Amino acid sequence: LLLTNVPYRIHNEAYNLNLFVTNDMKGPDHMVEAHGGATDRSTFTIVPDHDNVYRIHNQAYDLNLFVTKDRMSPDHIVEAHPATDRSQFVFVPQGGAFFIHNQAYDMNLFVTNDMMGPDRIVEAHTARDRSLFTLTPV
Repeated sequence: LLLTNVPYRIHNEAYNLNLFVTNDMKGPDHMVEAHGGATDRSTFTIVPDHDNVYRIHNQAYDLNLFVTKDRMSPDHIVEAHPATDRSQFVFVPQGGAFFIHNQAYDMNLFVTNDMMGPDRIVEAHTARDRSLFTLTPV
């Protein structure tokens, strides 16, 4: 059951890490990475947009996750930014977890092997490897 407007930690099952909005910038936007910690920057609310489509809102920065046009290898980088059509996600149930699917690019969020300091970068791609997430109410 997906509860909206409830604070969550978004946990990647493959790496046992939480998504968070970093202080690392790519242009004017904050990058999204994964780490083992749990801070206010790793707290998100799932905000209804329309017809089972949601925005993932980071409370600490008052920004939404979005899939950028910027690439790292063949994959799109995920950053935090005010809402755009690239901020719209569908949560696709898979057992007790979810694939977080971006409709604009027809891609799933995933935690990469690419590193930014000690943290893993979050990107979007068409495969489903490293793309399963659980949502834990905070």
